[in-house]
Amino acid sequence: MLKGILTEGQMKRHRQILLQVEAPRSLTDPKVVETLGLRESQLEAIHGTLESFRPEPGSPPPPRKELIAKVISHLDQAQLAKWKEMTGKEFKLPERPRR
Repeated sequence: MLKGILTEGQMKRHRQILLQVEAPRSLTDPKVVETLGLRESQLEAIHGTLESFRPEPGSPPPPRKELIAKVISHLDQAQLAKWKEMTGKEFKLPERPRR
């Protein structure tokens, strides 16, 4: 749908931002798992980390940056380099207003 509207460079950046916005869950996406060459043990560790950071009902979510850092700690150096290439320059999400 966006292909006819965005340039190739814009499409690449769009994909990078989507991976960042959806992180750390994007690391469990089958295409990402395949591209990074994650081993089953790494995927299990990532799922375990995601589960351990799941807040109790009514509790605030954990700090996002802390969770992402913990999840990507399961990657080896080559995978981390590939992840950084896949996600590109950091996209700063706008702050949500506090209620």
